[in-house]
Amino acid sequence: MHTEQRDTMRGHARRILTGVSLLTMAVVAAPALAQDAGKAGTGAPAQSQDASPIGQQGTPANGSLPRDASGTVAAVPPAAAATVEQAAGPADGGGDDIVVTGLRQSVATAQALKFNSDQFVDSITATDIGKLPDKNVAEALQRVSGVQISRNYGEGSGIAIRGLTQVKTLLNGRDVFGGSGGRSLSFEDVPSELLGGVDVFKNPSAKEIEGGIGGIVNLRTRMPFDEKGFVLSTTVGANYFDLSEDARFNGSALVSKTWTDTGIGDFGVLFDVAYYESAFRRDQATIEPYVPVTGIPGYAGQTLSMPVGAGIQVTEGSRKRRGYYAAAQWEPATNLQFYGTFFQSNYDLYTPNYSSFVTNGTSTDFLNNFQPNAGGFRFDDGRFVSGGFNGFTPAYSVPPYVNTALNIQNNTQVAFSRTKTTDYAGGVKWQPTDRLHVNLDLQYERATAEVSSYTAFAQKDLAGYTIDLSGDLPAISFQSAPGTGSISDLSAYRFTAIMDHLEDSVATQKAARLDLEWDFDDSILTSIQGGIRYTDREAINRSTPYNWTAASPTNADGTPLNLANPIALGQVAPYGALFGGDGDAIVGAVPYASARLFDDAAAAFRTIGGRAITTFAPQDINTQREKTYAGYLAAYFKVDAGLPIDGNIAVRFVKTENEAAGTTRLNYRPTLDATGQQVTLDQPYAADQSYTKVLPSINLRAHLTERLQLRAGASKGLSRPEFSQLNPNRQFSIGYAQLLDAAGNVIGYQPNGTNTGSGGNPSLKPLTVDQADLALEWNVAPTTFFYGTVFYKKLTNFTTSQVFEQQIEVPGQAAQTFRYTAFVNGAKGEVKGFEIGGNTFFDFLPGPLSGLGAQANVTYVDSSAPGATGTLLNGDQVPTSLQGLSKWSYNLVGLYEKYGVTARAAYNWRSSYLFDPASNGTGGVPIYNRAYGQLDASIGYNFTPKVSVTIDAINLTRSRFDSYQYYPGNPRNFELNDRRFGISFRMRN
Repeated sequence: MHTEQRDTMRGHARRILTGVSLLTMAVVAAPALAQDAGKAGTGAPAQSQDASPIGQQGTPANGSLPRDASGTVAAVPPAAAATVEQAAGPADGGGDDIVVTGLRQSVATAQALKFNSDQFVDSITATDIGKLPDKNVAEALQRVSGVQISRNYGEGSGIAIRGLTQVKTLLNGRDVFGGSGGRSLSFEDVPSELLGGVDVFKNPSAKEIEGGIGGIVNLRTRMPFDEKGFVLSTTVGANYFDLSEDARFNGSALVSKTWTDTGIGDFGVLFDVAYYESAFRRDQATIEPYVPVTGIPGYAGQTLSMPVGAGIQVTEGSRKRRGYYAAAQWEPATNLQFYGTFFQSNYDLYTPNYSSFVTNGTSTDFLNNFQPNAGGFRFDDGRFVSGGFNGFTPAYSVPPYVNTALNIQNNTQVAFSRTKTTDYAGGVKWQPTDRLHVNLDLQYERATAEVSSYTAFAQKDLAGYTIDLSGDLPAISFQSAPGTGSISDLSAYRFTAIMDHLEDSVATQKAARLDLEWDFDDSILTSIQGGIRYTDREAINRSTPYNWTAASPTNADGTPLNLANPIALGQVAPYGALFGGDGDAIVGAVPYASARLFDDAAAAFRTIGGRAITTFAPQDINTQREKTYAGYLAAYFKVDAGLPIDGNIAVRFVKTENEAAGTTRLNYRPTLDATGQQVTLDQPYAADQSYTKVLPSINLRAHLTERLQLRAGASKGLSRPEFSQLNPNRQFSIGYAQLLDAAGNVIGYQPNGTNTGSGGNPSLKPLTVDQADLALEWNVAPTTFFYGTVFYKKLTNFTTSQVFEQQIEVPGQAAQTFRYTAFVNGAKGEVKGFEIGGNTFFDFLPGPLSGLGAQANVTYVDSSAPGATGTLLNGDQVPTSLQGLSKWSYNLVGLYEKYGVTARAAYNWRSSYLFDPASNGTGGVPIYNRAYGQLDASIGYNFTPKVSVTIDAINLTRSRFDSYQYYPGNPRNFELNDRRFGISFRMRN
């Protein structure tokens, strides 16, 4: 562990342990709780008396999670939630009744679900219709112990569970995914207002859908029968984003109606719609890779390390989420129910980006051919603090004719992305006898993803740079060579290149499952469950390379087309002040082509690049067809072996068939004479594979007391390779040597034995895990709960890049052997750690203070899983850790609910972690994100039980995302994103 990280962790560890100890002592010492500890209670939520045999609202007798009409995990309806909470343990207070609503209801329901589940699970429940504790799904999940999130332009997007990003995403217990070739759905795409809750399975039972070695995240929506009668709920609000200085609207509406005791039974429909729009801005100051430098003034005879350049990136964009959901339930008899759902999420992201750099990039010349700036240099204990170089001499103009020029490179990039996921599902739940339950569920999903990315490159020749890292933010200045104009001069910047990249992918899946359950009375066995599942998935992934084209467009007078030409729509510093006014010493006012240049992208490419926008070539299309056949059998039991023990043992059999279709591209010479030309030949290529896995699981609970239980679980799981790794597209090239005559003329060619190839590997096997969890859970009271969990995962079949031999038929030249580079299976690893957490409301405190509550958890994860090998610019190979894994993370949440006031302050922190094992633009130098903590808060007031207002803020502390280049003393990015301030009004009948 790096020294900086170790010192930081010691301080955080002390604060965590102190906070958790004080929280525990306060609860244990509370007289009210001590008095209640001896009261009798069931220790488990009672089943809702209103629930029909089919609906199974509340918590079923076997202790599993609540299930909706499809037999999958369901949102807890308000009536059942209240029953769950009141039965979860002894009353919080001695005299007055505790009214369980809002935050209390959310905490109590999640606590009851965790304590009474038949497997390891953590739940987040909405405090009201369409109101998760956080407005972003990933940001809500980061409050769960063991979950760490990644952010995209300041907003939560992806998650890792216990350090593993291979997470299965479900919607109401059904597989759901995005259209870009992945195995899961980005949480950035999902409107949180459509959800009633989220469940995290960290060690899933064999009865759950396979595919997530990290775990499973199940997104739960509401159903009409969750709340009887007519329900109308609306939310309207607005958010302000401080860095972009913009405000945007959001809103949602839900309407539900049930009809009971009609001539055809009970019937219900529900419609839900959500709209969210945001502006965002991300400011980055970037330090380029560090290189060895000798001959630095004042440091004669020393070889020191310093950056090869620096620059800025500013992204000002917008995002828009639109969600639609509908559901219907029909119960013609108490033992028969039909249901159907429709779910659609639409997500649009617009990201115009301006960047300006002076750098020698990843050239192996480093800074050897440039001149030190006159301002001097400073190093502290060998660590670079300030200094810079200039390249004012035109390249290759003086002996020894090497590159002696540095340039200001100002780029304008615009990217449009759009994703759409549509899910149709329906089925029937039938209880033909008191003991037999039958569920049939059908699903069809279609997901699409489109990306259009355009970049224009402009350059001012002959420049220099100076960097000063002595402050909280770097000071970066650019210099112009004498007589070449200022760095703000539009006419000094000419267009040099243009680039585009396109994606257009679609994925569909048809799924069917049949589940059966038989209940037992007066037996060790409480039930036996079994089922089968079939899926048929097709994914067509179209993605072009980033097609860079050198450009030399001219003005009407023949001079190079520059940013002063009206065509360029040139602007000086279109983003204004940097870092909210704190970045005045960073770069200064430099010009760019406006992002509006790409409002007509086709015209821009014709004018600047002299070409059309890229289209998809055969090598850009990866077609996958995958079928799975699964079956499971699970037995639930309870015994009294001196103390009550219950649990389940299950096994899942799954067969996977995969077909991949693409092309093989061969670059070769049909003839070897001097006049022969090298040709490129594309031929169709297809590959298929099949494998079967057996995935057992066991879960046990020992009820040490009515409030204290020991839980253990073990299982085997798998995660299939991403479709991008299974890509069948391959490229092969034959190396040739020239044959020369005595005069040096080329008279022919001969193979030189350097035949190479690269591409995907459609024969990759799934990554598998053997895992075990052990937990102690203390259900003190309805809203007081503590737990500790240790876990271990043994992983097999990690993919690593490797070179191996492949034979390919070469037309007219027989088969030849190539050195082929692709991903292969084989590496192993381990992940282990612990989670400690709890929650409580301090009801024993007097008056208004009795509304105070707290949640806290801490997670430690250690991994020996293999990371990719990074490469420093000096050529040194360096090991890396598992990407995205922080060893330490914690949450501290303060709660308040009393007299109609609801407040919440949540602080989330994680230690440093590997962001990119071989970052683009650094020549392969691994980039680590520094430790990061963020404070979010909200406060609301209920004018009536039906009308409320909430004010919330994200990143109150204005925390930055900073990163470094392998060594903590070598900074990479200093990044600031928006703080968000929102207000919303909620009304319901």
